[in-house]
Amino acid sequence: MSRGSVDMNFLFNARRIATAGTRLCDKQAARYGITRAQWAVLAKVERTEGLKQSELAEQMEMQPITLTRLIDRLCDKRLDRTAQRR
Repeated sequence: MSRGSVDMNFLFNARRIATAGTRLCDKQAARYGITRAQWAVLAKVERTEGLKQSELAEQMEMQPITLTRLIDRLCDKRLDRTAQRR
């Protein structure tokens, strides 16, 4: 087996693991009626409270308007820490 094939096998398996992780995250978020992106925002806010929305958007690698829409949808669902712990 050449070095190139080992690298390709590694990359193939890494992609499979990433896909499995994405599916798991989607499934867990769906349990709460939210998307993976919304779940990621909630997780980031919980870990780093006090961020400005612009800082959060930058850390989440998304445009501020996209983050605003995600937050608006979460607010519409009335998701807060109390609801998450139930």
